[in-house]
Amino acid sequence: MRTQHRLSLALLAALLACRHPHASGPLRQEAYVWQRSWSPAVRQAIQQASGISGFVVLAAEVDLRLGSPKVARIPLDPSLKDSGKPVGVALRVTTFPSRFADAPRIVQLLAGITRDLTAEARAKGIALSEIQIDYDCPESKLDDYRGLLPLLRKAAAPVPVTFTALPSWMGQRRAFGKLIAAADGYVLQVHSLKPPSEPRGEIALLKPEETRGWIDTAARFGRPFRVALPTYGYLAAFDAQGRLLGLSAEGPLLSWPEGITVRTARSEPAVLAGLIRDWTRERPAELAGVLWYRLPVEGDRLNWSWPALRAVMEGREPHGAVRAAVRAPEPGLAEIDLFNEGDGESALPSPVRVRWKEGTFLAADGLAGYQMQPPERNELSLDAADEWLKRTPADAPMALWVRAKLLLRAGKLAEAEPLLARVRAALPASPPEDHIFWNPYETQVRLAFRPQAAGELGAVRLARGDYEAALDDLLRGGWWTDAAYVAERVLTLDELRAYVDKTWSAELAAQNPEEPRNVDELGNFWEHQYAGIAPPPDGRAAYDIRYLLGRRLAREGRLAEARPYLPEDLQPDLDDLARSLAAGRDARRPAAERSQAFFRAACLTRYQGMELLGTEVDPDWHVFDGEYGLLPFIVGRSDPRTHQHLRPTADERQRVERSRAVPVKRFHYRYQGMNLALKAAKLLPPSKERARLLATAGNWVEGIDFKGARPLYHAIQSCCANTEIAHRSRKAHAITNVPDACPADARVVLKEE
Repeated sequence: MRTQHRLSLALLAALLACRHPHASGPLRQEAYVWQRSWSPAVRQAIQQASGISGFVVLAAEVDLRLGSPKVARIPLDPSLKDSGKPVGVALRVTTFPSRFADAPRIVQLLAGITRDLTAEARAKGIALSEIQIDYDCPESKLDDYRGLLPLLRKAAAPVPVTFTALPSWMGQRRAFGKLIAAADGYVLQVHSLKPPSEPRGEIALLKPEETRGWIDTAARFGRPFRVALPTYGYLAAFDAQGRLLGLSAEGPLLSWPEGITVRTARSEPAVLAGLIRDWTRERPAELAGVLWYRLPVEGDRLNWSWPALRAVMEGREPHGAVRAAVRAPEPGLAEIDLFNEGDGESALPSPVRVRWKEGTFLAADGLAGYQMQPPERNELSLDAADEWLKRTPADAPMALWVRAKLLLRAGKLAEAEPLLARVRAALPASPPEDHIFWNPYETQVRLAFRPQAAGELGAVRLARGDYEAALDDLLRGGWWTDAAYVAERVLTLDELRAYVDKTWSAELAAQNPEEPRNVDELGNFWEHQYAGIAPPPDGRAAYDIRYLLGRRLAREGRLAEARPYLPEDLQPDLDDLARSLAAGRDARRPAAERSQAFFRAACLTRYQGMELLGTEVDPDWHVFDGEYGLLPFIVGRSDPRTHQHLRPTADERQRVERSRAVPVKRFHYRYQGMNLALKAAKLLPPSKERARLLATAGNWVEGIDFKGARPLYHAIQSCCANTEIAHRSRKAHAITNVPDACPADARVVLKEE
């Protein structure tokens, strides 16, 4: 008996000695920031990330797959310094078909980028915690990858260099052991390791039992590591035969053709919360922390919300909790708001039943897809749109409209477009004659008229690249600012001219109602009167779109072509500008005469530039008479909070870039006038008159753009240093104010001032 007891004790001691060391307690939790553009929403996400111990931000991408390397840099944002948390940067590198050992120039490139990242961070006051290499390394090339890491560590010193690793690499036990010894740490990525193979069944980004096994395997290598866990989701598209066509995550929504099955894969908060709970109780000692991919940002469609991530980080499964709140902004009016006060997602409740004790029911309306059912006594019901659709005739205009909106919400633009076209055709063209046009703005209720559907159809067609049709829809729906953006920035000049010539004749433009008529009746204002409510008169639409085209042609220097599109009262000014430019460019004329002509052209450009050359939207905002400006239109269209499904395509962005005014500054024509004045001055000998022309042009710009006027300041000092103008300018370190040298008949300002 005593011998058996000793044997049992010896066996227990042996088992305890073989057990891998474990740890417990809260894990360090960091987050990836993988955006390629730092919007205000990303900066806000950085600031609100309480509980996150640090960030790893995407800073550079190198594509080595085809021929010469392609490098993309993402500048480090100053908000990283303000976060007060450790910041690492990620260097993303695609699969390299060759070997680094045989490609010294590629190694030098990667080392140079590594040095640049450390230098940029140092210059911006950001103390880097690591440079993380995210390289798509084949398992067969782990030894080659190991040879690269010491060179990158030398380039990054003293910043640590880490890398991301896949579980499959651990199958090459010897090579993987040497690889992790060559770096300062590594991150084990355990999510989205294989694309889905078929549309049936669950698409899991992570399997918890596999993950636990990989963590234990990694721990046996004896080196500290972190694990990357998912917060995101993606869409997977399959063809009719069940073959995977592609994946789509955050970014512009894709429109899939008919016959395509689209499945959504999401990270399961309950599963991830379970892992965090288990690891908090007990985990391998080598597991040093978690890196969440990725930090939630307002406007994300497929990522968790920040409250959901916070709950999972605490080991809790997030839950939705919808609460109704009733407000009474005025007697007899009740507004009901639904709030999700939980930390998880929650479906909209349907139906929502409203009861009241006393009073006579007058009207009700629902937002966010809710539709009112006929009230019964002191009770009414509001159903979510999809429930309402089940009980509505399929071809009813409102049913078609709601279906289109639900399709848009799901990103199915191609399916929504024909429904919106049917809605536009079925709705009333305009409100009755006794309609008070301010009502939609005061009540915040959009009425169901054809121009509203036309605007929505135009937005969808713009997002799908049908630009001419989009312009026509927006213009006829009264959405002038949106129409002007498409006409001025998206269509090419020749595309716009062809559309205008075939659709909006000069005879039609001559029927434009006289302005201003400041009374409350149809036909007075563009955006306020027409947008979504009533179609603008054809004369008004023709006049304004032709005028926009004329200014665009004039900006391109095609003055003779621009003339018939401009209003008649502006055509003499355009002729004056054309004559002055022609005379200034005529080398046969005397220099003084050419100078005078160029300066007259400069004055006309400066003082009548808004009328002859101004952009309808950014940067000049002729639509507001130049009295104030807004953010560039493309910036607003790119905001995911307002354009989640209808953001600009790459083609639209390229067109906008090619059509921009030069320079891209408010009152851009002032700068063009300034340049013409410089040409005029160069034709004169150094003199007081030459200084006066330069100072006049400098005064046009210096008040709004001090740096922009510096070339004229230097020109004055270079050519005319002994003049009184140059002396006063040196003393003031700025161009001195002088009486404007322009002829009086060229200084007529019709707009802007």
